[in-house]
Amino acid sequence: MSSFVIKKTVVENLGADLESKQPKGDYSTKDEVANSIQENLLDYTTNRVLSIPQVVNYSTEYVEENKKRYRLKILKNTTYYVPNGFESDGTTKRFSIRKTINDNYVNDAFWSDNDLHTEMVFFYFKNDQIFLNSEARIGSNITSGDTAPTSFVEGKALWYDSKNNFVKFTNDSGANWYNASLPLLTGQPLNTNTTEHPIAGWVNGVTQVFNGIGFIGSHLFSLPGIKYSIANGRDENNKPIVTEYETKSVKLFSVSTSRYNNKVVIVDDKLDIRNDAQFDGDSNIYWNNGTKTFQQIVVLGYFDTQSTSPFNIVSLKQCMVDSFVTANASNFSNIGRSLIANMSMPSHKVINLTLGASGTIYRAPDNGYISIAKSASTDKGWIAISTTSNTCIFNNSTYAGYEIAYTMPVRKNETFLINYKNMKSETNRFRFIYSNGDTPAKEIKN
Repeated sequence: MSSFVIKKTVVENLGADLESKQPKGDYSTKDEVANSIQENLLDYTTNRVLSIPQVVNYSTEYVEENKKRYRLKILKNTTYYVPNGFESDGTTKRFSIRKTINDNYVNDAFWSDNDLHTEMVFFYFKNDQIFLNSEARIGSNITSGDTAPTSFVEGKALWYDSKNNFVKFTNDSGANWYNASLPLLTGQPLNTNTTEHPIAGWVNGVTQVFNGIGFIGSHLFSLPGIKYSIANGRDENNKPIVTEYETKSVKLFSVSTSRYNNKVVIVDDKLDIRNDAQFDGDSNIYWNNGTKTFQQIVVLGYFDTQSTSPFNIVSLKQCMVDSFVTANASNFSNIGRSLIANMSMPSHKVINLTLGASGTIYRAPDNGYISIAKSASTDKGWIAISTTSNTCIFNNSTYAGYEIAYTMPVRKNETFLINYKNMKSETNRFRFIYSNGDTPAKEIKN
C-alpha cells in the first residue's frame, strides 16, 4: 500500500466544526455557511481532499534592465521528483526526491505570433550539472510512452519514457537525451515581437502549479502527501464512517482515449480516471455504475486531452482543498448557486493580444472571453469569428468609421479563427479576459 490510514471517524453531525470547514467565499453569516454545507449532502463530509503539499515555490519579478523583461523564479526548498527506473523487484517505479538549495531563474521561453501556448518548467541534468528549462510546449513537443518522439520544436522535446520510467529532454532533435524531472508548473510566455518586450521571458503569469497532481504527455501523476477522506460505510448505529488517508508515493496513469472534463481520482489507492462513480448516501459508500462494486474514491481534479492520438493532456484543473468535489449542484443553496454562476463571469484579469492578418487562428489560454473592437474603413467592412466548438459571430458596417465590437466566450485551449475585410489598420481593442473561476491565483500586472 502506498497510502496509509490516518484516522477513522464516525460522523455525528453534518453541521459540526463549521468554522474549520468554512468555504472561502463571501458568506455574510455563519448560518448561511451552515445552510450551504447542510444542503450539499453527506458526500461532502466524506469524500474530499483535505490538504495538498505545497512543494513547488515560485515568484515572478519585473526586471528593468535587459529591455524590460519579466522573469519567473523557482525558489529554494522547492521539492521536485525525478523518475529513476525501477526498484530491485523490477516492477516498482523508483523516484528520486530532490530539493533546490538556491533560487533558480527561468530565462528563456518559446513564442510564436498569435499563439497563446503554455509551457512546462522542469529540471534536467547534463554532465553532472542541473539546469532549469521551460522549452516544452503543451500539445506540441511534450510526449509520453514507450518510444522516443521523432518530431521536435526547434530541436527540443520533453518525453516521459514510460517503459523505463525516466523523463528525458533533448535540445538536438534526439541525438542526445538528458534525464529530467517531472514538470513543476506551467506558464505563458510573452509575445516578444513588441517594442516594449523584445526579449523572451515570462509575463502572463503561472497558469498551473503541479502541487499534488500534474501531467506530462498523456500521463497524469500524483505526488506523496495528499491527504483525503473516504466514505467507509456505516457503524452498528447506522452513523456514517469516514476514513482519512495520505498518499505515500508517486502514482501515474496513462490516458489512452480522448477525454473532456474527465475526473482524475484516487480509487482503491491507485491513480485513475472515472466518470462512472456514484455516491450511495444510504450506505455511505461510492460504487461503480458499471460493476456495482464498492470503491474507495476521491476526486483530485478534472482534465482535457487532445481529440486525436496520442491524446496528450492539454489542461488540468485541481479540486479545491476541502471542497464540494462530489456534491450534487442541484442541492446547493441560493448562495452556492450564485457563487457558481459568478465563476463564469468576466474577471479583472486581462491579456492584451496582437491582432494578426485576416484568417489567423488563435488559442484561448483559459476559460474566458475574447474581446475585439475595430473600425471599418468603408461602408462594407465586416468581422467574423468562429471557434472549434462551432460558436460563430458576424457583423458588418453600415458606413466608414463604424466600430464593430464583440465579446464572446471561449473554452480553455479552444482555437478560434478571425476573418475581417475593409477594416482600418489600427485595432481599437483585442484582448483575452479570464473568467472569475479561472483567474490565475498568482499573476503579473502588465
